Amino acid sequence: MRKFIIITGATSGIGEATAIALANVKYHLIFGVRNIEKAQKLALKLTRENGDAKIDIHMLDLSSLSSIKSFSNIIHKSYGSIDILINNAGVFADKKSYTKEGYELTLGVNYIGTYYLTKLLLDIVEMGKNPQVINIGSRAGMFGKFTLKKDAFTKQKSGFRAYSASKYLQLQTTMYLANFLKTPVKLNVVHPGDAATGIWNGDSILMKIISPIMKRFLKTSAQAAAAGLYLVENPPTQSGKFYENLGEEISFKKYNEDFAKAIIEETDMMISAQSD
Repeated sequence: MRKFIIITGATSGIGEATAIALANVKYHLIFGVRNIEKAQKLALKLTRENGDAKIDIHMLDLSSLSSIKSFSNIIHKSYGSIDILINNAGVFADKKSYTKEGYELTLGVNYIGTYYLTKLLLDIVEMGKNPQVINIGSRAGMFGKFTLKKDAFTKQKSGFRAYSASKYLQLQTTMYLANFLKTPVKLNVVHPGDAATGIWNGDSILMKIISPIMKRFLKTSAQAAAAGLYLVENPPTQSGKFYENLGEEISFKKYNEDFAKAIIEETDMMISAQSD
């Protein structure tokens, strides 16, 4: 029986490489994407290459809370259970940009949007076999900083500060939820390694200079996807861990239970206020 797997951001980079690897008789893939046309082209390519591939496509914009809620509604109406949610989609905004609700774009997509999606889908993932939430994170989160204060999510600086902060919050909250939620779902974060993906395609002069140089020394998307794929094929027995490569654990010593709880409470309040 096929496992149902949601992949966000499946049309490029690590998400696409993950989709390519999982497009077989063992899995029923569900793409949550912004670009439906691009996703359809990828799905057509994969089904032509492997007649056993089963792929569904649904609109999902993680920079919009209403889009996330609509996606969740579709998933709940269309599927009886989800086995794995791969939160792959992410951004690196090297210029100040905002989500539909006015949050700094990197924080809004990588942390707030991904957290909200996970929260909405957790009940249906709980119905799956060996259920998992695999968050594609980054070692950059180990260097991230975030001070919870007024307008913290709207005034955050862009670029690496915002990116590392978003991955820092992802690590903190994933570990907190894994420790305190009474759920069979294993929630973990995976560092794929530094990869030559579209995340390096910034608009600033600095990014245009360093991007071609960096891409020469980075992993391919297929190589970077291996860390997440390992957890798909080898369901972990533990939750709230930070992995890389083939199930190797990374020690995240900056985990702070009180801080993570405060972040989640603030995030829930922000989402609730936007939903009213």
